[in-house]
Amino acid sequence: MELETTTIISICTALLSLLSLSIAYFNRLDNVRPKIFVMYRDQRDDQGRVRKEWLEIKNLGKSPAIITKVKVICELDILTFNEEIEFIDIKERAKSHYMSLENVLNNRCKNKILQPEYEIIIDLNMVAMCEYGKIDKFKFLDELEKYRLENALANCDYDISIKVKYTSNIIKIFSKTRFSTKNKVIIK
Repeated sequence: MELETTTIISICTALLSLLSLSIAYFNRLDNVRPKIFVMYRDQRDDQGRVRKEWLEIKNLGKSPAIITKVKVICELDILTFNEEIEFIDIKERAKSHYMSLENVLNNRCKNKILQPEYEIIIDLNMVAMCEYGKIDKFKFLDELEKYRLENALANCDYDISIKVKYTSNIIKIFSKTRFSTKNKVIIK
């Protein structure tokens, strides 16, 4: 009786140690973990002026990731204009369709599965920066003219970092939510 109990306890201990070793192995193994990078890109003309700018969210790892949240960290709210300008009447002012960059990123990326070597591209059009919560006060496009950046987002005076929160579901039991803290874009 005592020998059977000792055998069962030793087998359970061996299984638990194998389980903890496999958890440690999967946590340390880089090739089974997604690597999410946010990159700022721009296209310049011959004079060096920015003609087009965009953000790329790319998975450079070897496993898929499910993006759960995107957080933009900056002193000011970054706004982007991602709709066509609509004119109803010639005398009427154009309506403002500016959105916070964080909202745009969350709308485009939330609950998306990002496969390895795939990317999500977000165009940045007519970028503006203002205090947080002020976007609701602007109803027309010309009211935001003084907040627009001259050349590009890269020429602003503030540090901008973008954090992507994701889960990797390679092994459902060991899946956990994590921030890509070292993989963030800093635009300066």
